Amino acid sequence: MLKKILVSLCFLSSMAVANPYFDYAMCHYYLDKPTKAYPYCKKAIQEMPTPPVFEDNISMYVRAHDIKDAIYVANLYKYYYKNLKQPYIDLYTLYTMNEDYEKAKDILKDALKEFPEDNFFALNLITTYLHDGEIDKANMILNQFLAFKNENKKEIFYYIKARIELAQGEKDKAIENLKKAIELKPSFTEAIKTLASIYDQSGNYQKEQQLYEDILKKDPSNISALEMLGKLFSKLGLSYKASDVYQKLLKLDPKNRFYQYEYAVSLLQSMRYKEATKILKNLYKQHPNNKTIGYLYGLALEASHDDVGALSVYKHVLRLDPKNPKLYERIASILVDEGKYAEATPYIEKGLKLNPFSAKLYIFKALILANQKHYITAKSFADQSIKLDPHDYRSYFIRAMIEDKLHRIDDEIKDLKKVVELEPKNAEMLNYLGYTMLLYKKDIKQGLDYVKKAIALSPKNPSYLDSLAYGYYLLKDYKKALTYSEEAYKLNKDDSVILEHLADIKLALGDKKEAKKLYLKALKIVNKKGEEEPGQKKRLYQELKRLE
Repeated sequence: MLKKILVSLCFLSSMAVANPYFDYAMCHYYLDKPTKAYPYCKKAIQEMPTPPVFEDNISMYVRAHDIKDAIYVANLYKYYYKNLKQPYIDLYTLYTMNEDYEKAKDILKDALKEFPEDNFFALNLITTYLHDGEIDKANMILNQFLAFKNENKKEIFYYIKARIELAQGEKDKAIENLKKAIELKPSFTEAIKTLASIYDQSGNYQKEQQLYEDILKKDPSNISALEMLGKLFSKLGLSYKASDVYQKLLKLDPKNRFYQYEYAVSLLQSMRYKEATKILKNLYKQHPNNKTIGYLYGLALEASHDDVGALSVYKHVLRLDPKNPKLYERIASILVDEGKYAEATPYIEKGLKLNPFSAKLYIFKALILANQKHYITAKSFADQSIKLDPHDYRSYFIRAMIEDKLHRIDDEIKDLKKVVELEPKNAEMLNYLGYTMLLYKKDIKQGLDYVKKAIALSPKNPSYLDSLAYGYYLLKDYKKALTYSEEAYKLNKDDSVILEHLADIKLALGDKKEAKKLYLKALKIVNKKGEEEPGQKKRLYQELKRLE
């Protein structure tokens, strides 16, 4: 096809006759080669000064980097065609390219006189005035434009007015004008974002949510409003609501990777691990080298108790991102939990080289050393972990366990109190603190109070009921102790500590036969499963010897 055009053009060029259409055709054809286009364009504009010829001449000079001549032609164009907008647009653009901003401004003024309702000229003149700090003039043009009865594209001027008002600190006026802009055009993304940011910055999340929902009532498929609503719900921790929004977005765009990812995040946050894992599995399969997707998939597998799968994914992502300390933390965490300390150690050390401020990696070192009975060194690493992150309750808990091994009971209780201060709704930690205080007879009444708080959170937990029974036993309130101990025993008949405590209470009430029977049962479980508490086996033998 190209050859045919060239042959045709060559044939025409052989005709030595003046032909304005031929000159225009050649001018247009050679626009990408200004030196070749020039003679044809020059002839064409003399022979046939029509708008397309002017446009091609301007284009030819611009491509030749001759802005001065392009401006000259554009002025001729405006002279010939005062009723057209394009010459003004061309001149404004050319003066701006030439950095002659005053002339560019003058052209906009002239254009707006000729076309007083034109969006392009009004908007650019307003923007120019704002740039030059001439706020009053910008406002004047805005008010003139908004006074027109023609509603076409008024929304953009309400939006600009709002931006001016925000710059002047008139937030309430800006809000009203943004609302007008959105009412005229519900899909006006910039206006929506600006109004939403005002609400967001002032912490008025209800109004922000209402803004998105009002838009969605009119236009349920408004992508921008749905995206912003999803982000808001995620920010506020409303993961179930966020997941509903991302589900709607996925119906509109099922293959959108971002929506799939955010939907998976919301599912993870709402502890719907299986659903999240299913989505992330497909995403990971489609994008195996996407580090962000891989990391989140690993977290989902961990949450679903698939540590083998999580470890495999993390190691793959680590090959893609070998300098990411978070990956070393996750891998080390799984290996430490599995008791694979030798395998975990290199990951801990490499992770600390990349991030010497990782509290988690220091606590893993503490756990490994504590397991190896190097308690003093283990405590120093637990100290370092707490120093780096004083708000992670787990570090205090691990240090408390190390202090227990070092028989620093007061320090242990102090750390456990810090744990429940950080986690006041953690029933397990409340009971652990309470029972530790009871076990070592450190303020029995206060210990009982902690246990009662745990039971208030989990009333049918046999371990907590056993702790309560043991507390009343220490206070010599054997009847109350028996009530709670028997309740704990009904719920769990195979716990050696529950059996031992029930035997202690029975013995205190004078029922030696039943006490001996319970001690023997507890000893049998200890011999089979091991001690639940240090020195438990020795205590059971001593009690049985006393009862012989």
